[in-house]
Amino acid sequence: HAYATFRLGVEKNLFSKENEIENRSISVIRPSWVYGREGSFVGQYLRFVRKEKYVSNPVPGDAYVNFIHIDDLSRIYFLIGEQKKCGLFHGTDGKYIVGKQFVEFVAKELNLKIQDEEQKTAYGKYGFFALGLNINQKIISKRLSELGLSLKYSSILENFSKVLEQSDEIQN
Repeated sequence: HAYATFRLGVEKNLFSKENEIENRSISVIRPSWVYGREGSFVGQYLRFVRKEKYVSNPVPGDAYVNFIHIDDLSRIYFLIGEQKKCGLFHGTDGKYIVGKQFVEFVAKELNLKIQDEEQKTAYGKYGFFALGLNINQKIISKRLSELGLSLKYSSILENFSKVLEQSDEIQN
């Protein structure tokens, strides 16, 4: 996971400069998989799945994934800036699901068959999303409570009909 190593190095370097920057606070926000509205990562994945007429399953095991609605993530960015918070924040709804469960849910909701594919093949089709379904991440952001944030969207599975609706609007 070269990207994770690279990102960690950038973050450490950024935090090491905090004392050099006057009247500024440094925050890093690590969003999980973003869904909702037109440009979301999940929306792009759904467009690919519909085009292929099947749902690719690149998930070999019980890798967990997290999601967050773009409106909730936007609120996190706003509150961190408004309150001048410092440090690391994870942008997540705090509910993790098994990636394979998400694939099965998408297939059921779209009435499509699941086709197992090697991760390399799926990555070629779906890009980073296929890789992300295999990254085992059970993320709960304890720091979000510092912001006084209550999430508007509880989980992607509960909001999936709206995600599909927004994905339809883009496709047409």
